[in-house]
Amino acid sequence: MITDELIKEKLPRKEARELLSLNRKHGIPGIPFILADKRVDDYFQHLRETYSDLPKGCYAEKRTSDMIRCLDLYEKVSDDHKEIILHWHIAWQTQQEVKKSYKTMAKPPRQDNKSYINYGSDGCNVNKIRYPRKKRKTAWKRFYKLFPHLKPEDKND
Repeated sequence: MITDELIKEKLPRKEARELLSLNRKHGIPGIPFILADKRVDDYFQHLRETYSDLPKGCYAEKRTSDMIRCLDLYEKVSDDHKEIILHWHIAWQTQQEVKKSYKTMAKPPRQDNKSYINYGSDGCNVNKIRYPRKKRKTAWKRFYKLFPHLKPEDKND
């Protein structure tokens, strides 16, 4: 059985890192059908044949070349194509679950009227202070509570 530790043992460090990143980036489509039909070798042969037919510079050509590179690195570790497919699929699937969990994480609520700073969206300057409009008296009171150093000093003192 191929494991990440076995890959790190048998391959140089640079190639092991490349393999582990490529197999998480590109999954193999139709895993159950490939394993059920026992056409694993045919699938890899088909993958190599379709690569030569693709136009240069397209996404499918880049993806296929990455998959062929991944396959070549896997073949340095093991000759059994079923083990290669299973490890490749499991690594890709775990990466997809991690990616999905990041998307479903709840964002903290944005609340302007509380006693902490609203930092706004990720795309703007987070160091910028959002000043309230002049006509909002209670907003200015909350604003000066948050930023007492910006409160104007009385000129009568």
